[in-house]
Amino acid sequence: MAMDIKKSNADDFDMEEVSNEKNIATPKATGKIVGFIVLILVIAGVVGYVINNQKNSSITKSNQGEWQGIFLTNGQVYFGKVKSENVDEIVLEKIYYLQVKQVLQKSQDPKNPEPQTAQSISLIKLGEELHGPKDSMRINRAQVLFVEDLKSDGKVVLAINEYEAKPAAEKNATPAPIANPTPTPEIPPIE
Repeated sequence: MAMDIKKSNADDFDMEEVSNEKNIATPKATGKIVGFIVLILVIAGVVGYVINNQKNSSITKSNQGEWQGIFLTNGQVYFGKVKSENVDEIVLEKIYYLQVKQVLQKSQDPKNPEPQTAQSISLIKLGEELHGPKDSMRINRAQVLFVEDLKSDGKVVLAINEYEAKPAAEKNATPAPIANPTPTPEIPPIE
């Protein structure tokens, strides 16, 4: 490797000039380097695309048609069957949700006669509310904390199956007028 170091004259600000004729890139070598860089970028892009698709599309697809619990960032949980999904949303049908009621009870303790509160948890079928939503919901994936597959012998699925086995007349009473709403029909409490 021959390297020539030349001392420049004062007119060139006393800078040293370094030249190395063997390290000058040829068009053929430059083409190979660019081709290699492009190949690396294409491979990285394909790997990134595959990883992103698997991450965004595999939340519920493994058990579509089965009962699942969708837990949201706001603390709400919906139970239902996934109809479809994509990168942005999950479409849930046959939807149920939990409702917690505070019930006042007389105190059995004579020292503390104040009423005590107890919680009653009910499973509610979506669609019986005052605003009359359809039994389908599009859930933004950004709001989903996690998804659980429900066992067929779990309390929630058993309560849903019991409710769905009832005749239609027992499930839904005639809609109440908006001026005088009635309580939402409830599925038996989960114990």
